[in-house]
Amino acid sequence: MKCIVPSCTTDFHKIPAGITQHRFPTDDDRQAQWLEAIRTAENCRPDDLSAVNFNRDRICSKHFHISCFYKVKGQVRLNKYATPFEEPAGPHRNGTSHTSAGPQLNTNEQEYLDLDDPEPTDVTPTAKRKKVEKRYYVQGSNDLFEVLVLKSQQ
Repeated sequence: MKCIVPSCTTDFHKIPAGITQHRFPTDDDRQAQWLEAIRTAENCRPDDLSAVNFNRDRICSKHFHISCFYKVKGQVRLNKYATPFEEPAGPHRNGTSHTSAGPQLNTNEQEYLDLDDPEPTDVTPTAKRKKVEKRYYVQGSNDLFEVLVLKSQQ
């Protein structure tokens, strides 16, 4: 099986390291949004993707911005608000624009956090601590926020 994006060469039987495969959303509106994003990015005719099977077909991680991903117990997951080929507002967290290289999640506890409300509403100040237990990057509508989970002082 191959990635559903017409120009993509990712073969899920020989999946390259660092690339993940993702199912289409179950919601009809989100499915339509994904198909439209693929059609637009690939300059497809409306009927080019008419044979998509939402239960079987997959899209690879190359077509999502890195902020669309988070990890749970070492497994890469796609944020429920993610849309393929969609650029976030503003530059990427390292100051550069996004390229379709797929998620480059590292292993030093930097993970992406999936929130029901994608826009944080307030920040609570905490006492200074010495050790950071986990570090998350949270994509808001216009900014990328860093959330630190601090170890308690003992």
